[in-house]
Amino acid sequence: MENSDLKYIKKHYGENFAHLCRSLFPQLLERAGVLQEAVTALFVPSRNLFDDITQNEKENDFKSYILSFTQKHLAPQKKVKIDKTPEQLMDEAGYILFPECQTEDDVQSFKKYWEEDEQLCTFYNRGRLNRCRVWFAIKKDVAEIKRENFTQPRRQDEYGTSAISIQFTLGSPCTLSIKNRYNHTVADPDATFSNNLENIKAGLTDAFEETYGIKISEDFKNNFELPHYTKTPDGKFVYYTHEIDAHYYCASNIVIKDGEVEQFDKSKYLLLENYLLDLSSKSIKNLVKTDPKPDAFIKSIGKIENVKMTSLSNGNKKVAITPTSGQDIEIEINNHNEFISYFNPNIETIEDKFLYLNESLKTFNAPNAEQFGDNFLYINESLKTFNAPNAEQFGDNFLYINESLTSFDAPNAKIFGNNFLGFNECLKTFNAPNAKIFGNDFLGFNKCLKTFNAPNAKIFGDNFLRFNNSLKTFNAPNAEQFGDNFLLHNENLDVTKIRHQTKLIR
Repeated sequence: MENSDLKYIKKHYGENFAHLCRSLFPQLLERAGVLQEAVTALFVPSRNLFDDITQNEKENDFKSYILSFTQKHLAPQKKVKIDKTPEQLMDEAGYILFPECQTEDDVQSFKKYWEEDEQLCTFYNRGRLNRCRVWFAIKKDVAEIKRENFTQPRRQDEYGTSAISIQFTLGSPCTLSIKNRYNHTVADPDATFSNNLENIKAGLTDAFEETYGIKISEDFKNNFELPHYTKTPDGKFVYYTHEIDAHYYCASNIVIKDGEVEQFDKSKYLLLENYLLDLSSKSIKNLVKTDPKPDAFIKSIGKIENVKMTSLSNGNKKVAITPTSGQDIEIEINNHNEFISYFNPNIETIEDKFLYLNESLKTFNAPNAEQFGDNFLYINESLKTFNAPNAEQFGDNFLYINESLTSFDAPNAKIFGNNFLGFNECLKTFNAPNAKIFGNDFLGFNKCLKTFNAPNAKIFGDNFLRFNNSLKTFNAPNAEQFGDNFLLHNENLDVTKIRHQTKLIR
């Protein structure tokens, strides 16, 4: 007879997760209800939890987390006691620990260490000091650590940890959050060093407690983390697709705002990342209210006549949207309701900030699109297939962060804005025979392109392919203007010779 705990877990979290629990907690399964209570108290039901734990190699952490909830006799994590102040210990770790922020001006004075698109919510949500005690720690050599040198950011890299904010919730015991410089760019930037001061310097936890009268919770649950997971107010982990101004847009039709959970009825609504599709009224809206501009994704859908959902063999789902005019728009989503592919044969103009926050889209197909606005799929790193054969113009920051696209074909394109594929290193083929204008920082970090053919190009902006050392063939016989740093650091082409062969020498 199947264990009742495992039967429940299999139904709500999936068979693979039930197998994992059976292998990790044989003793707990002998006590009816204990494992079921722990799992349901700590995790929102999700059939993706097994994959998220195993793919991130968190099996041991997950085991300790569950045991900390079920075995209260486990000894708390030991803290190193040392007769030094936090300032002294941080100095030994290479940081300057600045005095505790007492005013909003104190908080804002550290804003300069964060890039515009990566700034902490702490700087925008004035009033943080009403909820937290806030310190900032800056590496002594912070001026020498440049953002542009970290094209593939990782939360614990040298840049990410060169400026941190250490924040304790008010009250006792408190919860600790350590935030770094990669806000919105890497997963869980507000859980730097696993929110454990000992990972910065041994003894730092005790030093903060003794010096500043802080009592940090010893609950082991605070040390567990999964990328792209946050906690509901009642302590359950849930996967989120986006965090904007401390608002979390989560799987399972959940939105967490200002410490409160809004659960949308799955029979009436479908939460697609930060977009809410109303299946009854057949309408869609963006739940993020920070941008006053109309949302380009919603405009690309238009008025909806019908919505049909189909399960696919790969475990994903297809959302077929029939507009009041035109052909069906097809969107593939995964089990977290994240966008995987987008097909729209109707759209001709894609305006600014189309799926600006999306990270997961792999395929984009808009065969009749002619113009793309600024910040198209701005932070998406995953796109591998792009099809828009009729595109004529691309705005600024097109696929700015993308690292996956290896081929780009735009036979009718004439204008490329600034920062086209700004951080893509792996593009190998580029086809735009009718292009005339290339903006600044075109393929600024690309390392793989070997041939560039643009027979009709006239204008090249600053920093064109500036870090590419692979380019062997450059053909632009009608070029009239080159910007600064043209093919800077390229060792395989005679740039001077190329300039002299064109109509205008800059």
